[in-house]
Amino acid sequence: MDGAGFDDENLADRLILSRLRDAAASAEPVPSEVLRAAYASFAGRTLGAELAELVCDSDMGDGPATTVRLGAAGRLLTFQIPRGGSVELQVVATDDTLHLTGQVVPPRPGEARVIHPAGTTTVPIDDLGSFTAQSIRRGPVRLRLRLAEAGCEIVTESVLL
Repeated sequence: MDGAGFDDENLADRLILSRLRDAAASAEPVPSEVLRAAYASFAGRTLGAELAELVCDSDMGDGPATTVRLGAAGRLLTFQIPRGGSVELQVVATDDTLHLTGQVVPPRPGEARVIHPAGTTTVPIDDLGSFTAQSIRRGPVRLRLRLAEAGCEIVTESVLL
Protein backbone atom coordinates (compact mmCIF):
# COMPACT_ATOMS: atom_id res chain seq x y z
CA MET A 1 0.00 0.00 0.00
CA ASP A 2 1.40 3.39 -0.90
CA GLY A 3 1.05 6.54 1.25
CA ALA A 4 -0.71 8.66 -1.43
CA GLY A 5 -4.19 7.41 -0.52
CA PHE A 6 -3.60 8.20 3.14
CA ASP A 7 -2.67 11.82 2.36
CA ASP A 8 -5.80 12.25 0.20
CA GLU A 9 -8.01 10.86 2.98
CA ASN A 10 -6.32 13.11 5.54
CA LEU A 11 -6.95 16.16 3.33
CA ALA A 12 -10.60 15.17 2.83
CA ASP A 13 -11.04 14.69 6.59
CA ARG A 14 -9.52 18.10 7.30
CA LEU A 15 -11.83 19.76 4.74
CA ILE A 16 -14.89 18.10 6.28
CA LEU A 17 -13.82 19.10 9.80
CA SER A 18 -13.19 22.66 8.66
CA ARG A 19 -16.66 22.89 7.11
CA LEU A 20 -18.27 21.40 10.22
CA ARG A 21 -16.39 23.85 12.46
CA ASP A 22 -17.53 26.81 10.32
CA ALA A 23 -21.13 25.58 10.29
CA ALA A 24 -21.20 25.10 14.08
CA ALA A 25 -19.65 28.52 14.71
CA SER A 26 -22.15 30.32 12.49
CA ALA A 27 -25.19 28.38 13.75
CA GLU A 28 -24.38 28.54 17.45
CA PRO A 29 -21.37 30.67 18.40
CA VAL A 30 -19.64 29.95 21.70
CA PRO A 31 -20.80 32.43 24.38
CA SER A 32 -18.12 34.92 25.42
CA GLU A 33 -18.26 33.86 29.10
CA VAL A 34 -17.55 30.26 28.08
CA LEU A 35 -14.54 31.36 26.04
CA ARG A 36 -13.24 33.48 28.95
CA ALA A 37 -13.60 30.52 31.31
CA ALA A 38 -11.80 28.22 28.86
CA TYR A 39 -8.91 30.66 28.42
CA ALA A 40 -8.73 31.21 32.19
CA SER A 41 -8.52 27.48 32.84
CA PHE A 42 -5.42 27.24 30.66
CA ALA A 43 -3.92 30.46 32.00
CA GLY A 44 -4.40 29.21 35.56
CA ARG A 45 -2.25 26.14 35.06
CA THR A 46 1.03 25.93 36.90
CA LEU A 47 3.85 23.66 35.85
CA GLY A 48 4.74 21.32 38.65
CA ALA A 49 1.43 21.72 40.48
CA GLU A 50 -0.39 18.55 41.46
CA LEU A 51 -3.97 18.25 40.27
CA ALA A 52 -6.51 17.34 42.96
CA GLU A 53 -9.25 15.30 41.31
CA LEU A 54 -12.94 15.83 42.05
CA VAL A 55 -14.07 12.50 43.52
CA CYS A 56 -17.38 13.44 45.09
CA ASP A 57 -20.01 16.10 44.33
CA SER A 58 -23.30 16.22 46.24
CA ASP A 59 -25.01 17.76 43.18
CA MET A 60 -24.15 14.66 41.15
CA GLY A 61 -25.47 12.17 43.69
CA ASP A 62 -22.21 10.22 43.91
CA GLY A 63 -20.61 8.86 47.03
CA PRO A 64 -21.17 9.54 50.72
CA ALA A 65 -21.47 13.31 50.30
CA THR A 66 -25.04 12.87 49.11
CA THR A 67 -26.07 11.79 52.60
CA VAL A 68 -24.95 15.09 54.09
CA ARG A 69 -27.84 17.51 54.50
CA LEU A 70 -26.71 20.96 53.37
CA GLY A 71 -30.08 22.47 52.59
CA ALA A 72 -31.37 23.75 49.28
CA ALA A 73 -28.45 26.14 48.69
CA GLY A 74 -25.64 23.86 49.87
CA ARG A 75 -23.19 21.70 47.98
CA LEU A 76 -20.34 19.52 49.16
CA LEU A 77 -17.30 18.72 46.99
CA THR A 78 -14.39 16.40 47.78
CA PHE A 79 -11.08 16.58 45.91
CA GLN A 80 -8.48 13.80 46.24
CA ILE A 81 -4.90 15.05 46.73
CA PRO A 82 -2.44 12.91 44.70
CA ARG A 83 0.05 12.25 47.53
CA GLY A 84 -2.72 11.34 49.95
CA GLY A 85 -5.41 13.28 51.73
CA SER A 86 -8.25 15.39 50.45
CA VAL A 87 -9.84 18.81 50.36
CA GLU A 88 -13.50 19.05 51.31
CA LEU A 89 -15.37 22.15 50.22
CA GLN A 90 -18.81 23.26 51.36
CA VAL A 91 -20.48 25.79 49.06
CA VAL A 92 -23.41 27.90 50.27
CA ALA A 93 -25.17 30.51 48.13
CA THR A 94 -25.61 33.95 49.71
CA ASP A 95 -27.61 36.40 47.59
CA ASP A 96 -25.60 36.68 44.36
CA THR A 97 -22.31 35.28 45.66
CA LEU A 98 -21.01 32.11 47.32
CA HIS A 99 -19.55 31.36 50.74
CA LEU A 100 -16.91 28.59 50.71
CA THR A 101 -15.77 26.65 53.75
CA GLY A 102 -12.88 24.27 53.18
CA GLN A 103 -11.10 21.56 55.14
CA VAL A 104 -7.75 19.99 54.28
CA VAL A 105 -7.52 16.35 55.45
CA PRO A 106 -5.22 15.55 57.18
CA PRO A 107 -5.06 19.06 58.66
CA ARG A 108 -2.17 21.22 57.44
CA PRO A 109 -1.73 25.00 57.52
CA GLY A 110 -1.02 27.05 54.45
CA GLU A 111 -2.74 29.33 51.98
CA ALA A 112 -5.75 28.85 49.68
CA ARG A 113 -6.36 30.93 46.60
CA VAL A 114 -9.86 30.75 45.15
CA ILE A 115 -9.81 31.59 41.45
CA HIS A 116 -13.26 32.69 40.27
CA PRO A 117 -14.81 34.87 37.54
CA ALA A 118 -14.33 38.10 39.55
CA GLY A 119 -10.64 37.43 40.25
CA THR A 120 -8.65 35.65 42.96
CA THR A 121 -9.41 35.56 46.68
CA THR A 122 -6.52 34.53 48.95
CA VAL A 123 -7.26 33.21 52.45
CA PRO A 124 -5.15 31.51 55.14
CA ILE A 125 -5.52 27.83 56.00
CA ASP A 126 -5.29 27.51 59.79
CA ASP A 127 -3.45 24.83 61.79
CA LEU A 128 -6.61 22.70 61.79
CA GLY A 129 -6.69 22.73 57.97
CA SER A 130 -9.75 25.01 57.77
CA PHE A 131 -10.33 28.01 55.52
CA THR A 132 -13.22 30.28 54.57
CA ALA A 133 -13.72 32.48 51.53
CA GLN A 134 -16.66 34.85 51.14
CA SER A 135 -18.13 36.87 48.28
CA ILE A 136 -17.03 34.36 45.64
CA ARG A 137 -18.67 35.01 42.30
CA ARG A 138 -20.65 32.20 40.67
CA GLY A 139 -19.11 30.48 37.65
CA PRO A 140 -16.04 28.29 37.12
CA VAL A 141 -14.02 28.07 40.34
CA ARG A 142 -10.79 26.32 41.22
CA LEU A 143 -8.61 26.19 44.33
CA ARG A 144 -4.86 26.60 44.44
CA LEU A 145 -3.41 25.41 47.75
CA ARG A 146 0.06 25.92 49.17
CA LEU A 147 0.39 23.64 52.17
CA ALA A 148 3.22 24.10 54.63
CA GLU A 149 4.43 20.48 54.50
CA ALA A 150 3.47 19.50 50.96
CA GLY A 151 6.47 21.07 49.24
CA CYS A 152 4.39 21.77 46.15
CA GLU A 153 1.28 23.52 44.96
CA ILE A 154 -2.02 21.64 44.70
CA VAL A 155 -4.62 22.78 42.16
CA THR A 156 -8.16 21.47 41.99
CA GLU A 157 -10.11 20.81 38.84
CA SER A 158 -12.23 23.75 37.74
CA VAL A 159 -15.83 23.31 38.91
CA LEU A 160 -18.89 25.28 37.88
CA LEU A 161 -20.45 26.72 41.05
